[in-house]
Amino acid sequence: MRRMLILAAAAATSAALVGSMTAVFSDPVVASSGTLVRPHVHAVAPKPRATTRREAAPAPVPQIAGLAGLCLDDAGGLAVPRGKVQMWSCRKGQAQGWLSANGELIHDGMCANDSGWGGNYSHVIMWRCDGAANERWTYRGGSYVLAAGGGRLCLDDPAYSVKRGTQLIVYRCHGSANQRWSLPTISR
Repeated sequence: MRRMLILAAAAATSAALVGSMTAVFSDPVVASSGTLVRPHVHAVAPKPRATTRREAAPAPVPQIAGLAGLCLDDAGGLAVPRGKVQMWSCRKGQAQGWLSANGELIHDGMCANDSGWGGNYSHVIMWRCDGAANERWTYRGGSYVLAAGGGRLCLDDPAYSVKRGTQLIVYRCHGSANQRWSLPTISR
């Protein structure tokens, strides 16, 4: 009997080492000589569990669309200081998620900013939101008007570009199509 317990313990230990497999023992057999014959052990893999879990679809992001249906985009999607704010094909990706709050255009905690208070022709970059006038925008008549510069500068797609990757600038407001933008909206 003791030998049978030792064999069973050894088989159980082997099964534990195999991982999640289960050891199944057959009944011990006694030979005609009266000696115990080792029971047969097989390992049975567990049945796979059916899963109904689905990967969640990415949440839609609010986008700002402009000329030729191109959207404001954080180049590289990194939201880093001095990162380029550009035009890109609208693709519902995180790099195009923008909110307008307290007069700021916010993307992943960074704001669209008139680089270095440069004024006319200066690039729009990502910068830490600090409420400064060079990152406060008012939506007026379909344009984003910058508070800095006395409300005379607008978010602008330079030279009416429809080329993906074009960096946006601030430029004297004139109300043309290259300064027309949507409010942040979720496209489906």
